[in-house]
Parts: sequence; C-alpha cells; structure tokens
Amino acid sequence: MALLSSVSVLDPDADHPVPLLNRTIEQAVQRSGLDWTFLRPGSFATNTRTWWADSIRADNVVRLPYPLAQSAPVHEKDIAALAVTDLTEPGHSHQTSTAMALAPQRGEMLARQSMP
Repeated sequence: MALLSSVSVLDPDADHPVPLLNRTIEQAVQRSGLDWTFLRPGSFATNTRTWWADSIRADNVVRLPYPLAQSAPVHEKDIAALAVTDLTEPGHSHQTSTAMALAPQRGEMLARQSMP
C-alpha cells in the first residue's frame, strides 16, 4: 500500500489538522500489518497556480505568509513517479519517501528514503 501523506508530519510540534490527521492515518496503517510505504511531499506545484497567480500577474512577485519562508513546490508527476517506484521495486516496504524540490530553478527534485 502506498499512502499519500504530508511532509508536515515530520514536525513534532505541528498542531494543524493536516499533520495531525496524516500522522494518525500513518500510525493506523503501521498497526495494520500490511506492507506500506508513505509518500510525504511538500507543497504541490499545482496549488501555486491559485496561491501565487494574482501576485505574479499584478506585481511580478511571489508573496508568502512569512517574510523569510522559502517554498519549492513539487510537481505531481514527480510524486507519482515516486509512488510507482515504491510500489514496483523491491526494498520500499515500511519506508517513507519525502519529496521536496532541490533546485527548483533547474527542475531538480530531491527524494529521500527514510524510516519513519
């Protein structure tokens, strides 16, 4: 089983519903006895179309809620490619794949395999 979760579950202090719900689901899957792999992407590239479009059109800038924040959304095709690898190649059972853009200006993605 491959579960699309969220990189936000890695923050132990997160009290937002997204990490709390995803963490709860991950724990239930871990207890199920099934083979599993968790996909934990950062933000999805598609979401930037609604989040950033107005400020790019109006001011040619990307506005983020925190002045020092950095964001490198991951394209959904890259997340899907990780899922295919995790489901079809050996060695991915009981593992997580955390996907974040490494060098967004060059279109590179970082995928890190790790134990939960």
